[in-house]
Amino acid sequence: DYYLDGGTQGDFSILKKAFHEDASMKFVGDDGYKAVNALEFFGNAMKDVKPDQPADRKTRIVSIHQSGSAATATLHIDYPDQSRFVDYMHLLKVDGKWKIISKIFYRIPDIGENEKELTLLEMEALSLLHRWKMAYINRNIEEVDRIIANDWYYVGHDRSKMSSKMSTLENLRNPSA
Repeated sequence: DYYLDGGTQGDFSILKKAFHEDASMKFVGDDGYKAVNALEFFGNAMKDVKPDQPADRKTRIVSIHQSGSAATATLHIDYPDQSRFVDYMHLLKVDGKWKIISKIFYRIPDIGENEKELTLLEMEALSLLHRWKMAYINRNIEEVDRIIANDWYYVGHDRSKMSSKMSTLENLRNPSA
């Protein structure tokens, strides 16, 4: 959120909280491959931006994948000119805080109207799926219990494994059972 909020608000003091001090940013520009320090890049790019004039853009986190203290995130930043930046972030949990340690990106010049918006229902569904995944991974039994319905069942891909909400919660409580 620091990255998206700081960029939209044009506030480098917020944006820099998202990055590790030696985070890198790599991309292919008009004159080829570039590798830069992310904080230096954004510091220079934002030095003339007025924080009282938010950018006209829509942002969203498309996916997050986490394993222990490492994670990747994919973000979309859409602008009124129909362009989209697709950001791929690598994050590490450093001293108890998630920090972006590297970023690569690509600018799609014309995304078209069909790809621009997720419906509110799609966004809610994706958010709920992400909450469920993170609760399950982190063994947050109370959150899993709140998210899945009482009549929920999981059926394995070969139909040989099936579990109910109750058995899923019990497996989270006692993983060796």
